[in-house]
Amino acid sequence: MTQWITDALGEASLAEATTLVSKALLADVTGVARPTLDESTGFVADSLELAVFELLDEADKRSELRSAAEKAFELLRTLQSDSANVSEKLKLLLRTACYGVLADRTPDVSRFLKDTALPELATDFSNWGVSGTMLRSFG
Repeated sequence: MTQWITDALGEASLAEATTLVSKALLADVTGVARPTLDESTGFVADSLELAVFELLDEADKRSELRSAAEKAFELLRTLQSDSANVSEKLKLLLRTACYGVLADRTPDVSRFLKDTALPELATDFSNWGVSGTMLRSFG
C-alpha cells in the first residue's frame, strides 16, 4: 500500500479494522449478530480505496495493488449500507466486487454477491442509460 496512507491511518487503525473484519465474518458463520462498525471503520475503508486508486497507475507495484485491494474488499464486504437509497447500496456492492476482482479473489466475490440480498430495482429502465445497464447487471 502507499506508505503515506499507511502512516496516516496508523497501524492501530489497520489492526482494529482487520479485527472487525474477522469478527464480522465469524459472526456470519456462527449466526450471531455482527459487531457494530463505527465511523472510523468507514474512514479506514475510504482510505484503503484511496490507496487502491493511487496504485492503479503503478505498473511496477502490482503486488501492493493486490494487497490494498484485498484489504479494501475485506473491509467493504463487512460494511452494511444503512442508506435507504437502492442506488447507493448497489454502488457499494459494485465497488466491493471490483476490489475483490483487483485482489484476485474472484471466488470470494462470487460467494459475496450470491449471499448478499440485492435490493429491488425499479423495472422501468427507459431513462437510465448506462447507469441502468450497470445496475441491471446486479438484478
